[in-house]
Amino acid sequence: EELAAPSTSTDKTDSMDVDGESKKLLGLGQKHLVMGNIPAAVNAFQEAASLLGKKYGETADECAEAFFYYGKSLLELARMENGVLGNALEGVQVEEEGEKAEHDS
Repeated sequence: EELAAPSTSTDKTDSMDVDGESKKLLGLGQKHLVMGNIPAAVNAFQEAASLLGKKYGETADECAEAFFYYGKSLLELARMENGVLGNALEGVQVEEEGEKAEHDS
């Protein structure tokens, strides 16, 4: 295991790589989100959030943007999946509403 050492030039290079890689992943994820490729956006934002979380800690300000877009893309994925399920169960919901109206009378 590596122990935490004082900052050296290699640490700075590694941190530059993490920040640069996370920015690339955020840009890629945003592109996928705009293009409607939600699963790919989720993967890109997840990877960016993971990289930043390992470097700064999950509650650090530097992670905010990655976690925001990760959450936004997960919400879009849930909406997309719910739309698929909602269409399949469309008749069931109508029947339940009809039963509630009978009970209220």
